[in-house]
Amino acid sequence: MSSIGNSAFFNCNSLENVTMGVGITRIESWAFRECASLGSIVYAGTREQWNAVEKEFMWDRDTVGYTVYCADGEIAY
Repeated sequence: MSSIGNSAFFNCNSLENVTMGVGITRIESWAFRECASLGSIVYAGTREQWNAVEKEFMWDRDTVGYTVYCADGEIAY
């Protein structure tokens, strides 16, 4: 299993974009918490695959207004 670790980008105000491959199967707690500048996540898989990624408690708390771009469409948060 490949994951983005707990608090990996916590309060990273300069983070604007993230690109993820389909090998990511879990995003741990607070990984993207308070990333005020995050505008997009580009995910190499489909929306169904993105929804299957295990997202732990408050993985994106206080991070709003970003979009996940998948191979078959987008998901707005």
